[in-house]
Amino acid sequence: AGLAQVRIPVLLLPAEGDWGAPRFHGQGTAYAALYAPAGAKLGLFGSATHLVAPSDLKLEHAGGAFESIGDGADYSFTRFGAAYTLRMSCDEPLKDKRCTDPQYLADTARALLLVAGEKP
Repeated sequence: AGLAQVRIPVLLLPAEGDWGAPRFHGQGTAYAALYAPAGAKLGLFGSATHLVAPSDLKLEHAGGAFESIGDGADYSFTRFGAAYTLRMSCDEPLKDKRCTDPQYLADTARALLLVAGEKP
């Protein structure tokens, strides 16, 4: 629901893969697509909002970064002028390479397809 109302480029995963069809919710300048691959959950969040840190704030991570989050990992990046986050939560987060290997989410980000909206 809400795909036509999203005013940023909408990226989604291709139909091939073990993630299945997403549940999608769009709201103006943001959206969420939720996938349920076996043994995990994968969320893709897109937003027109960019947080800009003041120059005196020391950031722990680069802008396009992988971060372990306890039950999984986040991978944040920008594309087409919007901010996106892939969030993987695994049933076995310490054993499942999808949640421990940064390359999995980096490859997932590269597989995303532009399905709605326009490139700026």
